[in-house]
Amino acid sequence: VLIEEVAVEAALAARGVRILRPERLTPRQQIAAMAGCRRLIGASGAGLANLCFLPEGAEVIELRPDPVRESWLDLAAHQRGIRHRVLPLRAPLPQTEIPLALRLRQLPRRLSGRYHYACSVDLPALLSALN
Repeated sequence: VLIEEVAVEAALAARGVRILRPERLTPRQQIAAMAGCRRLIGASGAGLANLCFLPEGAEVIELRPDPVRESWLDLAAHQRGIRHRVLPLRAPLPQTEIPLALRLRQLPRRLSGRYHYACSVDLPALLSALN
């Protein structure tokens, strides 16, 4: 869980970045969205697998929590001729820094034994990476 998700999306949208929710799109819609994308920004994980549909020369900015190692993204980007930059996220955060609503959102993952930490992004660094 990215604790600044709402602020990050608002700041990106204000810069003209289109916010997508891949889980709400059909595979065909995801492919079409990526085909015209010059820059993909997203958190580490399966959603970034869509980079395989990006045009050559595109860029991926991966928001990667410190405990995560996603070498497959590095390799996939390299194979596709895509520039890949990692913006490290501070994680895991102490419970005292996580708002209650987000702790509750993490509860199903905690109960299932899956990873359930929260992370924080340096928003000025992210916005600087867009320049």
